[in-house]
Amino acid sequence: MLDDLRNSAGSGFEEEDPMNDRVYETYENPQKNTLLGMTAGQRFVIAFFVFLMIAIIGVFVLIVFQKIYPPI
Repeated sequence: MLDDLRNSAGSGFEEEDPMNDRVYETYENPQKNTLLGMTAGQRFVIAFFVFLMIAIIGVFVLIVFQKIYPPI
């Protein structure tokens, strides 16, 4: 059994080539995780403008309901 180990190890089976091109044919570039097709900077600008609009509308509502008074 151990006498023919060297010969059987050389001709047992053929391993796949690690640099085989077929492995990389099906590889696709991973898709970037974007929300509504916008980048992170664009989402930040939209979120900042929404925050400003809510803050301005909130102050206006407080003035209308006379919870605060503008310093005029």
